[in-house]
Amino acid sequence: MKDHFNSAVEKFEFTVDLGGWRGKKVFVFTPSQDEREDGHVSEGILFGDGMNVKSITNNGLMLYSFDILGNKITGKIKFKDVELGNTLDV
Repeated sequence: MKDHFNSAVEKFEFTVDLGGWRGKKVFVFTPSQDEREDGHVSEGILFGDGMNVKSITNNGLMLYSFDILGNKITGKIKFKDVELGNTLDV
């Protein structure tokens, strides 16, 4: 899975099982276009929230963003919870 995210040259959808009452959600991964910018993960809806990709590890995507006060927010998407493509319709 790590290789798929690392080698991506154009954006693609993936589904994450968030567990419990949160269920599954579709995200869009946009790879960085050069070494000066980070990749980006956003919700698969118009005007959805998004986070930057800090790193892609063997276990998942390490994400970060900033709130309106400039405080850093971090998160992680584990590859064990990821399915490639939009699997909500399946």
